[in-house]
Amino acid sequence: MRNIYKKLISYERGRKILLFLFCLFLAFIIWSVHKLSGNYSHFFQYKIVVKSSLPGRSGESASEQMISIRGRASGFYILQQRYGRKSKTLHISPESRFFRRNPGDNDKFYILSNDVRAMIIESLGDKVILEYINSDTINLEIPKNINQQ
Repeated sequence: MRNIYKKLISYERGRKILLFLFCLFLAFIIWSVHKLSGNYSHFFQYKIVVKSSLPGRSGESASEQMISIRGRASGFYILQQRYGRKSKTLHISPESRFFRRNPGDNDKFYILSNDVRAMIIESLGDKVILEYINSDTINLEIPKNINQQ
């Protein structure tokens, strides 16, 4: 039994098998890098943080729900967004004319995503090429400032 094992995997043959496995592993790594460097279309989820310029209101507010954006990005960025711990927020500063008040509540506002599309593209930077925004409104709660004197 021992002789069969020695003949099957000799020193020279074992080195060739290890070399083959190493080359196979290296080819897999190169193939993975090549595939992940390509651009793919993907849905991204972002929380919008809005810096408001409304008089008498707080300066910053986060959207109540996450918005869906379809865009083209590299495979590395898609993996980073999907499995990374980095917060998925976009910061925008729209003009006060884009804020619309929700009927029935004084502290609730909304912004149409078409109005701030250029700001969202700017906030995404060069990592994502925006195809379309799935959410049509961005709902916000911007409370009044309470100044104690």
